[in-house]
Amino acid sequence: MDYKRRSIGRNKEGVTIIELLVVVVLIVGVISVIGLVLKGGLRAWFIGEGEFALQRQVQRIIMEIVEGSDNIAGIRETLEIIEVTPTSLGVVPLWIDIHRKYEEESKEFVLSKQFKAGAALPIGQIKPPDSKKFFSVPILFKYGEERNPDSPDDVVIFANDIPKGADVRIFFHPDATLDEQVIMRYYWDKESQKVFRTYRGWTEDVMRYGKGVNVIDFKFTYFDNLNNQIEPVYSNKTGAAVVPERVSALSAIGIGCRVERGTLVRELSSFVSVRSLGGNLGSGLALTEGAIIRIPNSQNIRTLVLDNIAGVKQDDVLEIEVESSRSSRIWKVSIKFGIVDGGPSIIGFDIDYPLGFTVYSSRRRRIIKKGLNLLKLGNEYFDYDDDKNVNDIVSIEGDEVTLRVAKMDIAAAAVYVRP
Repeated sequence: MDYKRRSIGRNKEGVTIIELLVVVVLIVGVISVIGLVLKGGLRAWFIGEGEFALQRQVQRIIMEIVEGSDNIAGIRETLEIIEVTPTSLGVVPLWIDIHRKYEEESKEFVLSKQFKAGAALPIGQIKPPDSKKFFSVPILFKYGEERNPDSPDDVVIFANDIPKGADVRIFFHPDATLDEQVIMRYYWDKESQKVFRTYRGWTEDVMRYGKGVNVIDFKFTYFDNLNNQIEPVYSNKTGAAVVPERVSALSAIGIGCRVERGTLVRELSSFVSVRSLGGNLGSGLALTEGAIIRIPNSQNIRTLVLDNIAGVKQDDVLEIEVESSRSSRIWKVSIKFGIVDGGPSIIGFDIDYPLGFTVYSSRRRRIIKKGLNLLKLGNEYFDYDDDKNVNDIVSIEGDEVTLRVAKMDIAAAAVYVRP
């Protein structure tokens, strides 16, 4: 009996040791597997988190350029595009004059920057002391007598009384030809791998919070009002970018951006319409002598209006020529301006079709504030569009139709186009 008990005891003791060894081995194996799984999971998580963070950085760059920030407008709100290259862009956004807690009796404000002649009128807004919102109010606008950027003299007069302590702000289109500070420039510096913005005399990195992130590629692309791509032009002598004549027709911008952090790379593209360059009629395009603008042909155009005319002197002339790649026949309208009863006026126009052969003339006076509808000239036989129930003499056909400003004596004007 004693022998049996001792034998059984040794057997039990031997089994227990084996079980412990097996358990230890299993635990070690399980821990190793868990460790490998956790290590792989953490590595994947870190990579995923890094990729997500990098994606957010490239999105922030695009959004900063397109939408702007609290106190800086984005290029979506651009009023004027004046410089274009594949890696840089110069635009003129709305300028804002702000007068906080205004206590004066006067309702007259001198703009801090010279107003661009021919632009849409300034917008005046008031935020009363007991309100959290700004409200637009009627204003009167007076051009100053000088064009001195060091001493602006354009004046906005509020038609309504301004409550004491109210905040006042005025939105307007500044003249970039007189003051470089109103131009907002974005450019990619390949050496530092950063995108910079220069505005109001201050230069800053667009990606302010992206430590360790490099912009390894960046590109702007440009499109006109008919979504045809416009290629920047470079001088053969200097290699510097030259603003193409068709930049006045530019109405959309593509942005491509590629960033890296360590071994991770992310890229993003965006396409933004800047058709706020125009007005309610469509795409408003500022005219300059020599400018070339793509427009729809006679069959596919709904709006072609000359407006925002300014800086008129006696005997000024504006000559506009339209031609198609399909035909050598050019439609030309010569608009004559003058001063009548002390005010600027359109005093007539002539239509040539083809060039050098005048087919219609008018000497009826028109107020420049009403502009001139180029689709409703005279008897409609010689205007630009294809009129229903009229056997038009003028018909410009084809897919590539251009409007060229052959001569421009007046200081400013815009053409509104809608297909």
